[in-house]
Amino acid sequence: MSPLDPGIPSGAPLDFPHLYTADKNPDVDHDPESHTGWIVTLHDANGEPVRELYNTSGEHRVDCVQDSAAAAQAIVIEQRRAVLRATVLPRIAAP
Repeated sequence: MSPLDPGIPSGAPLDFPHLYTADKNPDVDHDPESHTGWIVTLHDANGEPVRELYNTSGEHRVDCVQDSAAAAQAIVIEQRRAVLRATVLPRIAAP
């Protein structure tokens, strides 16, 4: 588990958006040549899946570097959307 805030220690109970990383192996240290894709899913504070942000998982091998960069980009985009939802959008909706 990797908190999106680097100041939070890994393994700490989280009640805010966070990122779990997993592969068919129990860690992310795998041979890039055997990479078969990522699934990035947004979870709520209770750990329930909200929506899928990125998915290239399958039976075929994909380029690990490109796929990992694209998955990271999906996470960055979601972080930016979360900031907008928390800061800008409430001000626009205010009377």
